Formats: sequence, structure tokens, C-alpha cells
Amino acid sequence: MDSNYWQNKDAIAAPTFADELRARARWEDIDSLKSVISKKMHGRVVNSIRLKSGDFVYRARKFTKEFSKEKPIQPRNISYPPPEFCSMGRLNRPGNPVFYCSTSKSPLLYELSASVGEEFLISIWKLRSPAIVNNIGYTKKGI
Repeated sequence: MDSNYWQNKDAIAAPTFADELRARARWEDIDSLKSVISKKMHGRVVNSIRLKSGDFVYRARKFTKEFSKEKPIQPRNISYPPPEFCSMGRLNRPGNPVFYCSTSKSPLLYELSASVGEEFLISIWKLRSPAIVNNIGYTKKGI
């Protein structure tokens, strides 16, 4: 054992829960990780945003060869993907798409890893009914 171990033991950080999840993500599927997170979150309060009927949310899509300004744009082109084109994502499961959106425009281009010169279509959606949304990221209240 290193002779400096006991002198520097406070400098060695114990693995965090996030470290554990990153390691497990290498071999476990997302639903197994969700189970681990759910057990860890049991009894904790999670602040969620409650949207009212009539509130607006925003969604963006990058223009590509397949989705271009030269072709007619239909609502189905800017909503969630059809089940047959849905792949694994943070919330999506193969064949089971989820509508990703934001309550403001600012996160959209970040989420799509926008680069200079790329073009995007930003759509505005009006809610027909109230919704509780999953907050992905940080809020001042949550920090």
C-alpha cells in the first residue's frame, strides 16, 4: 500500500451514484437502470412542471436530406417519430416514441447539438389539456 494513502485518504472520492450508473450502463439495459434509480428515489420529492391547457411547448427538428425545406412539411414530420422509426432514446423505446419538447426555445438547439450553418425548424404546440412534464436538466429551484 502506498505510504501516502492515509495522509491523502480524504482526497480519494468514493464512487457516486452517478458513477455507479455510468458503470452499470455499459452492460445493463435502460429499463434495469430505471429500476435502480426508482429504488434510490423512493420517498424523495421531485419537482415537476404542471402545464395548463392552452400553454405552449416548443419542439425543433434539424433539416436533413430526408427532411428539407424543399419538400412539403406536414405535422407528422415534426411530431414524434412513427413507431417503426423510433429507436432507443432517453425516454423512447424501440417502437414506442415519446414527444420531446421544451417550455422554452433556448434548450432546443443545445439538445440537437446544433452547429454553425445547420438549419432547424422550430414548431410551437398548444396543449389541449393539462400535462405534468418530466424535467430533464436543472432549474434554479432544483439546485
